[in-house]
Amino acid sequence: MHSQQDWIFEIRGREVFVRVDVDNDSGGIIRRYSVTAGPSQVGLAIDVSSRADAAAKVEELLTLLLGPSW
Repeated sequence: MHSQQDWIFEIRGREVFVRVDVDNDSGGIIRRYSVTAGPSQVGLAIDVSSRADAAAKVEELLTLLLGPSW
């Protein structure tokens, strides 16, 4: 059974909300993210194995979108 959860991370001093379809307690599929006072993206399907993996992948997406100095 899976459920949706909102995982909240602080990445580079900004609060980032990540919606994840969770298959178990440790991993799942990122469906969307939103940065407080920043960009958001929906319609994603990014496999993650843990919360730490999700934070790293969202940070990588934001770096590609906003540049390395965001």
